[in-house]
Amino acid sequence: MTHPWRPIVSFSLVAILASALFFITFLVSIAPRFALMFADLGGELPVATRIALTKAAPLAALLFLGVGTAAGLARPNERAIVLSLTAGGGLALAFAAMISLYAPIFLLAGQIK
Repeated sequence: MTHPWRPIVSFSLVAILASALFFITFLVSIAPRFALMFADLGGELPVATRIALTKAAPLAALLFLGVGTAAGLARPNERAIVLSLTAGGGLALAFAAMISLYAPIFLLAGQIK
């Protein structure tokens, strides 16, 4: 007999892995390219974009994912909820990182008449 929470735990682990891969790719490839693009545009970047372009933001997200995963795996009674919250937080952080990179583009588009 399978445990009723097994699908939730499995989905959460896949979402955590996908979020971790996103943040590794973000750190190595996406952020440097966007930084070069924004440097060419000139002007002041929004605070969220400046934070997202630092190395600390994706590393903090990876730390959050690692600690949340370790906590979930170490606590069998709360495993499903801890891993689900970690997965949801990781996906929300990934979404926020992408939105923060596109914010200057949206601001520039709003200035075109």
